[in-house]
Amino acid sequence: MTEDELELPRVVVVAWGMAAHPQRGPKRELSHERIVEAAIAIADRDGLPAVTMARVAESLGFTTMALYRYVTNKDELLALMQDAATSDIEPPVIDPHDWRRALRAWTEHLQRGYEAHPWMLAIPATVESVAMPGNMAIVDRALRAMRTLDLTAQNRIAVILMLSTLAGMVAGLNRDLAKSPAAVSGLGAGLRDIVTADRFPDLSPLIDSGDYLGPDPSDEPVTAEFDFGIERLLDGLARFESPNQNPDRPVVAEPAPELDPAIAATLAQEAYDVAVAARKQGERRVKELHKRETAAAKERDRARDRATRVG
Repeated sequence: MTEDELELPRVVVVAWGMAAHPQRGPKRELSHERIVEAAIAIADRDGLPAVTMARVAESLGFTTMALYRYVTNKDELLALMQDAATSDIEPPVIDPHDWRRALRAWTEHLQRGYEAHPWMLAIPATVESVAMPGNMAIVDRALRAMRTLDLTAQNRIAVILMLSTLAGMVAGLNRDLAKSPAAVSGLGAGLRDIVTADRFPDLSPLIDSGDYLGPDPSDEPVTAEFDFGIERLLDGLARFESPNQNPDRPVVAEPAPELDPAIAATLAQEAYDVAVAARKQGERRVKELHKRETAAAKERDRARDRATRVG
């Protein structure tokens, strides 16, 4: 099947690696992947407005026209950048048997992705974006997290939209507040003179305590608000799935129905895969901490040696 016979938007075909390479031009030295990688590096360093076809071409040592053989316009480039960036952060371990923990891990993963590439928040959603491989992988993981929930397809999509909105909002707030911590601090002091108890009786206590603007963004990102928000959303989802449950009555788990042996084997394999992935993730974390410990020990020894020589 040719690219034209796929009847998909060109940017989707490119993202799935099904686009034909240009018949003319620098085939070996240039590719869609190299162009997108260079554009992401510029956006991470200088922000999305700095990404232009000319600047990307210059960073790669090619002419702008050479890029157009691979990427037809900037909108296509932005869509490919966003798709590639969604896979930049290591995917979370999704345990389909614990939907609450799995959905929280999924949302935190999205937030980390936005914070690693904050320019993604400035790219508007398009019809094509839902068909991109990175986005579809994210949706697939969320559906896996909700596998045991008794929800309609529409409600599952609603949960994905709700949690992804929270992740993007918190990541965007952290990004914006971190840009001007001094301004936030000064604003808090100034508001105390304006927001008085007689004008804003319920708001003024928050202003006086400093809770309205939250902690100094240079010291601590917005985490308490995220924790509260996601936990209440998950509380609501749990209640929605069991609307008649009496919160004052202990919940007694009903015996699970006997599964078909083939299905049971599949679920057992999935549980094993999750456990292996969790172990590997833990081992990588231990290695990272060991490296930090080794580096800190070397620095400590150097500092002691310098102190001994001075003394």
